[in-house]
Amino acid sequence: MAQALNPNRAGLQVISDNGPDGSRVGAEKNIFIGRNELAKGADIASATSITLGDGNYFELTGSNPLTTIVTDGWQIGSVIRLHLPSTVTISLTDGNLKGVGGSFSPTEATGGNITFILHDETNWHETSRADLTS
Repeated sequence: MAQALNPNRAGLQVISDNGPDGSRVGAEKNIFIGRNELAKGADIASATSITLGDGNYFELTGSNPLTTIVTDGWQIGSVIRLHLPSTVTISLTDGNLKGVGGSFSPTEATGGNITFILHDETNWHETSRADLTS
């Protein structure tokens, strides 16, 4: 079985296993040789439950508490990062957002970031958080 290395986009190479007749016999793998550029999605008004569009980084606006991020259209292992103002509190116990400390509300006026990974078909697990300073 020969491995074919196909350049795709800058910084990304796709490797696929080819059989003796050139047919694909294995799953393709992404190997990043440069930076992994993710897209910023549209700003989202804070609410108890939100649905994210395209992108992996989203800015929340407003002051409503957040407990749930809809998982439709996301696959297990997806990573998202939210930037939120100091006026938004994220509950990490009441909905499908799971993390340490029960909640996250940035204490700095400039807000904060929190990152989640989709752990299963239902729950986002917190992987990091940070208050931002001016």
